[in-house]
Amino acid sequence: MLNDELHDFLSDKANFDRKNQLDEKIAELLQSFRDNLIALLDRKGIALPVSTHKAAAKATKGNLHYGYPFQVLDFPAQFEKQHIYTFRTVVWYGHHFSFNLILSGTYLKNHCPNWQVLLDKEFLFSCGENIWKEPLKDTEYIEITHNNHTLLTEKTSMCKEIRVSKRYNLNQLPHFHRLGMECFEAIVCSNTDLA
Repeated sequence: MLNDELHDFLSDKANFDRKNQLDEKIAELLQSFRDNLIALLDRKGIALPVSTHKAAAKATKGNLHYGYPFQVLDFPAQFEKQHIYTFRTVVWYGHHFSFNLILSGTYLKNHCPNWQVLLDKEFLFSCGENIWKEPLKDTEYIEITHNNHTLLTEKTSMCKEIRVSKRYNLNQLPHFHRLGMECFEAIVCSNTDLA
């Protein structure tokens, strides 16, 4: 049933203590990032197109995104049946971390990002049925580049929901706050409709 290596792993409580400690540290990282976003929104007087509850946003975690654990923070966010607006921050263990804007319904129609600000800066676009999954393959997203600008415009007008994201290697985790704030400002704050 279990080989010696798996049995040793299962029997060693330290393995699970480390995982629990990591979960706690990542949750703290996401909560402090939420606090930074709140401070940025207050400092710049940015009025978002959603009614958010600042204190309610908490990191959630799971263990089976393509077989790997993850933690997610949706802030700011508004979830309605067909109208979604969320800035989703994901830390996917063993893979990467990402910052994402997911839009559908009236939020997609009225608050699409300013593509010009995002061109050729390693941002990614996806739409369709896999909008909530972290992309695994290059075919699951379109790079936001000058060459793809026309395609992005066409896809945005055809899709019911979109995701704009930027991914980073986990070795860049020490720069998480700075990278996240840069992404938030580029994806969310560059939309002139918010001013």
